[in-house]
Amino acid sequence: MKNKNILYSFFIVITLAAFIFLVSYPDKQGLGNFFSATIYYILTLFVGLGLGIIALLLRLFRIQVNKSNFFYTFAGVLNLSIGILALTLIFFGTITEAYFIKLFLLSLGVGLGIILDLFSNNKIAEN
Repeated sequence: MKNKNILYSFFIVITLAAFIFLVSYPDKQGLGNFFSATIYYILTLFVGLGLGIIALLLRLFRIQVNKSNFFYTFAGVLNLSIGILALTLIFFGTITEAYFIKLFLLSLGVGLGIILDLFSNNKIAEN
């Protein structure tokens, strides 16, 4: 079930990214070519961080003990995707503000934490 949830989560994240690209691509306003895509990306960052932190806290306090839950998996995949895209944008010099770099790296850390937890074999939190 865990692998199906990861596949569904990737499909939703890719669909969301394609939708954002299609909605914001012909951006010819005075604010820049990709202004609306940037706004959507930042909003997705905050939503993803919120979902990821809530999912991790629910798992940490053993309220949600089933780690193959779709919500938990989706939060991990979304945060990992946001973090990987952010690393790419940081590498190419598109993101230069320290505040956003910290948030994007936090998102990457939350995503990695959830994904590593998904593939770990420990049963401590589930007992």
